[in-house]
Amino acid sequence: RALKQNLLFFHRYLDASNNDLVSLEGIQMCQQLEHLNIANNHMSSFDWIVTIVNTLPDLSFLDLSGNQFSQEQIAMIQNLFYQTKPHCTLIL
Repeated sequence: RALKQNLLFFHRYLDASNNDLVSLEGIQMCQQLEHLNIANNHMSSFDWIVTIVNTLPDLSFLDLSGNQFSQEQIAMIQNLFYQTKPHCTLIL
């Protein structure tokens, strides 16, 4: 399932954990988002993580734990956040 636009209320906090999500379609609409929890879904695409980094400038917390990322993708995600959002708490 994709995250529907009508579920995004433009708040600074979004907990979409445990929802069987495979994408974050529409997340670009939430540019003021600071806290995003998408733990325990079916996320496996590094491209969505790049989208998060590029479209959520105020993000300070991201929980990706319990998704379907490979060890290689986890290393890429850690590197991406270290380089672009060092202030962001990242949970994998």
